[in-house]
Amino acid sequence: MKVRAYQAGVAAAAIAAGVGIFGLSGTASAAVGALDPVVTKLSVSKGSTAGGTVLTITGKNFDTATGVKVNSVAVTSFLIASPTTIVAKVAASTGTKTQVEVTNPSASSADSTADDFTFLAPMNATAASALLNPFGKSVITVTTTGAGTTADLFKANKVTATVNGTAATVAWVSDTVVKVTAPA
Repeated sequence: MKVRAYQAGVAAAAIAAGVGIFGLSGTASAAVGALDPVVTKLSVSKGSTAGGTVLTITGKNFDTATGVKVNSVAVTSFLIASPTTIVAKVAASTGTKTQVEVTNPSASSADSTADDFTFLAPMNATAASALLNPFGKSVITVTTTGAGTTADLFKANKVTATVNGTAATVAWVSDTVVKVTAPA
């Protein structure tokens, strides 16, 4: 049985006191806990501090969600796609590893490793004009900020590049320099 938001506090107090409401009895945690939202998976675990990351949240008890927060900041918008899926647009925020929290009338989702989201500073890049070989393999040196202090961090950040709208190979040189190999 679903307990409506305005009845949840009354039902929990009555059940905790051992008084039956509508034929219910038991402990407050069993009655209210069953309605708590639970986050089990995020479509992406990283996004820009500038905001705008579209995040699909998988879990349960989302059908009555009243809010979604990332790093205690409300998302700019969210859509309840199903009782187990919410699609949200992350707002700008600071910090690094944070929690995604779904709230419904009975409670907020508990923190777990499944709801971890990491904010990354946006990477800025500037490339000098280059004459490109029409057959590909032209190497362009790009000056960056935020590329990653090591090759492993750069790889973890999943940096990509395009040249004239076509995907190009990106290689880490340092935190301030990457090499982009242009396609044909």
